[in-house]
Amino acid sequence: MKDRWQSTAVVVLLALIFGFLLGRSTLPRADAQTSEGTAGRVTAVLGAPTGTQTAYAPIVVVDGLQQSLMVYEYSYRGRNIELKAARSFRYDKDIKELNNKGPSVDDVRKKLNQ
Repeated sequence: MKDRWQSTAVVVLLALIFGFLLGRSTLPRADAQTSEGTAGRVTAVLGAPTGTQTAYAPIVVVDGLQQSLMVYEYSYRGRNIELKAARSFRYDKDIKELNNKGPSVDDVRKKLNQ
């Protein structure tokens, strides 16, 4: 039952964001701020327009219960939305450190414990 509710929440959030974007008659300014919405443990963030003449806007949907995220790209010109990436972060959060430049987590911990 919870999975069905979470799926419904994702669909509703995407529908609201997509409806908002379709309702715009002009492109937002390049310095537009991000927008976000939350339903249960699902959060959607609409990023500031990017690309040539602010033609695209990133949409990130994070499902805390399913521990996954999806990245969409909305095209203002084509008025369509495309899934660009999807990933579970269930195991990522167990990684202590990856692809980071110093200081390391251990270095910071040691410094704080001095």
